[in-house]
Amino acid sequence: MSDLYFEINPTLERILSSPIDLDINWNNISGIIFLSSEELYDLSWAGHPNFGFIKICKDNINVLKRFTFTSEILNLTKLKYKSIISQICHDNQSNSITIDNLYSIHLNESNKLDIIMKYNECVLDENLEFNWKTVGGFIKFNSKTFIDFYKKIQIHKQKLIDLEYELHTKVENCNNIEDILKLNIENEYFVIN
Repeated sequence: MSDLYFEINPTLERILSSPIDLDINWNNISGIIFLSSEELYDLSWAGHPNFGFIKICKDNINVLKRFTFTSEILNLTKLKYKSIISQICHDNQSNSITIDNLYSIHLNESNKLDIIMKYNECVLDENLEFNWKTVGGFIKFNSKTFIDFYKKIQIHKQKLIDLEYELHTKVENCNNIEDILKLNIENEYFVIN
């Protein structure tokens, strides 16, 4: 989230657009992402009067709280942040799960399907014993230990769903851009075991 920018009118101190990712080149400016904050803030030097960019970050909170914006800009900003939150949660659902601090199983789509199918087998046959391939080698499971492993995955997934809901609600309850920036979403919330 730290690489998002607002298009601004620095003269009127007005936010002109929802958050955007600034490409390496913009309009007639090559390497715009390498410009200083001051150069980005007011692009009149490059032939764009009353136009600039400001990075959306806590360092700029005092500047941004002076800016005006429409309710549409606020709503689009909320949607952007909720979209980013959802993507982070989705990515975290695909992370690996560690077993006995030794073995790691990637939770990609193929493995998830295999895990569901094996879980169903374990539910139907409580005496199953089998080996499962992991990043660190093979691990021996029986029906009970695999069902426990499956529950661990479900608990992990549910924590992420609950977190996503909580963060969406917090973003939705923000009354301004400053409130959104104060959430510090990436640093405080996405440490999930």
